Amino acid sequence: MAQIAAGAKDELGPVISRTRWLILAVVAVGTFMAVLDGYIVNVALPTIQSSLKANTGELELVIASYSLTYAIFLITEGRLGDIFGRKRMFLLGMTIFTIGSAMCGISQTPELLLVFRAFQGFGAATMYPQILSIIQVTFKDGDRQLALGVFAGVNGVAQVVAQLFGGLLIHADIAGLSWRAIFFVNVPIGIGGVIAGIVFLKESKTIPSPRLDLPGAA
Repeated sequence: MAQIAAGAKDELGPVISRTRWLILAVVAVGTFMAVLDGYIVNVALPTIQSSLKANTGELELVIASYSLTYAIFLITEGRLGDIFGRKRMFLLGMTIFTIGSAMCGISQTPELLLVFRAFQGFGAATMYPQILSIIQVTFKDGDRQLALGVFAGVNGVAQVVAQLFGGLLIHADIAGLSWRAIFFVNVPIGIGGVIAGIVFLKESKTIPSPRLDLPGAA
């Protein structure tokens, strides 16, 4: 995901063998959250339409605003991880994603929901590309293959359970939150993920630092 420039190498502090699986667990949480929220909103659209009086175009943008923002910034944010540090960018992305989730949950108009869905998508784009890079520099040989298998498995599971989980949350109507629960559920998970990331993740970046191609990114 984040390519290393010719002649450059990754710099990573010592990773204690027994903590690398905790590192994998932390980034797996980020993987699950980012993928889940790309799909979970689908089942909430009728309820959102009824609650916020949204029209069909606004409902389409509830999904598209997340996906487009995510796609647009994904490569650039991966390069920023190479430059400024993958742990730093992962934690920043998870923080943005968590705040965006909370703001989606309290949105009172379709317009606000669209804005905060885009903000949430930007957080996912900042967080997600760091995950593969962190796995690559943390694991070697057979362990790397296993870690990548876990990463792929989490992606698949998140896609499969997203709509089922979303439907269960809406049906349960926890504390009368209705569709808002699909966003609020990210908040405690995100906070826990940030705390665990601060404790367990090791910083890594590409040395010498690559340059960001601003015209290309634009």
